[in-house]
Amino acid sequence: MGNKVHIQDQEGKEVASIKENKMGFSPKYTVYQMDKKVAVLKKDKNLIGSDYTIEKLDWKITGHVEKDDFHIKKGFGTIATFKKKFLSIGDVFVLDVDHEEDTVMALTIVIAIWCLKLDAEEAEKKE
Repeated sequence: MGNKVHIQDQEGKEVASIKENKMGFSPKYTVYQMDKKVAVLKKDKNLIGSDYTIEKLDWKITGHVEKDDFHIKKGFGTIATFKKKFLSIGDVFVLDVDHEEDTVMALTIVIAIWCLKLDAEEAEKKE
């Protein structure tokens, strides 16, 4: 059970999907491309704060996810940067991806992180 997000290209063809898995102690989001599982994103709690883990990909999240200012990295290189743009009307966010072939995956990871943040906010309201 859980929510599912479908990401489509300009022609309406699904290029990725994200499925929530509520089984276990914390929610996880699984990323699929062409019905193939390509990544699992979960939020781990630790003493310092929260870490976001991307399983199946050699990517990691660095920065301040809760402040909408973070990087998606592979090794020492940056795959993408996500930031909230200040001094704008309404909420505006910028996702800057270094290589075009990583665009869809970076977008799905950002959406999955957003879903995990919403899950955490919802859980806090219940406490």
